[in-house]
Amino acid sequence: MECASGENLSEGGVGGFKCAYGRFKVELIYAEKYRTVSEAKTGIFEYIELFYNRVRRHSAIGYMSPNDFEAKPN
Repeated sequence: MECASGENLSEGGVGGFKCAYGRFKVELIYAEKYRTVSEAKTGIFEYIELFYNRVRRHSAIGYMSPNDFEAKPN
């Protein structure tokens, strides 16, 4: 499996982190203009807790969001 940057994720190491961090930079850091460190911290927290961990689709659970995965009947 490859990251958008072309890195092979099946070899282990930090490849998965690099992909996640790359998406993080594109989706949050470059898209926002923070005036203070406090604003940046709040934006980062909201991105991780409200979007990445709950709404974003994850390959490990069949490309469903965690919310959808939890709501699906067994």
